[in-house]
Amino acid sequence: RGGPGSTVDRMESSGNEGSSPGLVILWTLTHSTRQALVFPCSSPVLSVQWLPGNTHLFAASTYAGLLYIFDTRRRGRHVACTSIITEADEGGHAHPVYCLAAFRGSKGSNATALESDAALLSCDTSGKVCFWQCHSLSKGPRTWVSLRRGVGAASAREDDSSGLANAVNATSMDCTLSDSRDQSGTGLHSPAEAILEGETDIDVFLGTESGDFFRARIAVGSGSRSGVEDVIGASDGGEGEQAHKSLVTAVHLHPSQRAAGTGQARPRLQSMDSGEGVHVSVADLTLTSSLDWSCKVWSPGSALPDGAGHRVPLLELRSPEYEYFVDAKWATDHPAVFATVSSAGQVDVWHLNRAMEEPVASVTLPSGGRQGAGGGAPAALSKLSWAPGSRKIAVGSLDGRVMLVQLDEELMYSTTDERRKLQQNLETRLDRLARLPDADQAPN
Repeated sequence: RGGPGSTVDRMESSGNEGSSPGLVILWTLTHSTRQALVFPCSSPVLSVQWLPGNTHLFAASTYAGLLYIFDTRRRGRHVACTSIITEADEGGHAHPVYCLAAFRGSKGSNATALESDAALLSCDTSGKVCFWQCHSLSKGPRTWVSLRRGVGAASAREDDSSGLANAVNATSMDCTLSDSRDQSGTGLHSPAEAILEGETDIDVFLGTESGDFFRARIAVGSGSRSGVEDVIGASDGGEGEQAHKSLVTAVHLHPSQRAAGTGQARPRLQSMDSGEGVHVSVADLTLTSSLDWSCKVWSPGSALPDGAGHRVPLLELRSPEYEYFVDAKWATDHPAVFATVSSAGQVDVWHLNRAMEEPVASVTLPSGGRQGAGGGAPAALSKLSWAPGSRKIAVGSLDGRVMLVQLDEELMYSTTDERRKLQQNLETRLDRLARLPDADQAPN
């Protein structure tokens, strides 16, 4: 047993990876202790995304600023295409790319990288956001923009004299389409085509090295509309505090609103004194985690401002042992559940319909990888990923180990009204926060 409601398996490396600076390892959950394929990279890998609708192609971003597309069908050389490193005033990246998202094209799963019309969005630590077409990755991005605090994106691209002083130093990102549309494949255009045609923009949520939390809009069809449009929490010198007091390690939109999901329009900003009453949309929920020992649940569309006009989180969770929250993600198949991992080797599962302040299941993973095996020191975890069905969580550690946490069925049991209950619980909490004399005094 790994802990109440969970068991732990360790995924074993074959030891044949060589000395490549970066690796992507493909695993299969049916044989969870073995790796299926290994893909070497010339630089440490920071993010990986499957191309939606294609079971053979995936993209990876690296510390050097390179982007790769891999094809699992290619024997020997799996790299199908790659970007190039460019100067700061040109398209492409010259800084680490921690943030990567993929948008489905119209071609099926048999398409090769050079045939695929899927698209990528990447953001590096200098605040440069690039939009790429996969089939022409080596030719550079279709469009790009440099995000700056308090500076319009179009002017920042034309005159970059401010350097990196006002740069949005992005360390985490999630995004969705701005407009409502059908992404099931029955619409006239795929998401990638709709973005290219200017039918929809991309809403990007960014966490930064300094603890800020921004919402930006990327308009491929009309770059003049691109830029930081909403400061959810930022260290701008005002009376309010930034979203976090240290580097933001994760930003994750609720699955009902992710770019690869329904494509529904995000709720518009509401005013608490508009007479419409307190309302929280589950689709608007966003998770952030940070090195300031906290994980927060936000509803950016619900305007409960602090003294500087920034939003106050609906929920703030703090590590009792002052350990870093290094990742946080919503479950794929349960609207009220998310998981966090810490630098002290702890995996926590939170169920907001059962408890707001405490996890419903926890497990501490030792550095040896097996719970109870030798009683080693806790592993320093770095990332987590939910498997489809929300019964398994893959967890990575800083020493290169991958472990699989399996959750009991009762823990993840979901009724038909879980979404309604979650909305009621959060609206009750938001109502309490709104009645406080000062929103800055919001309880944890």
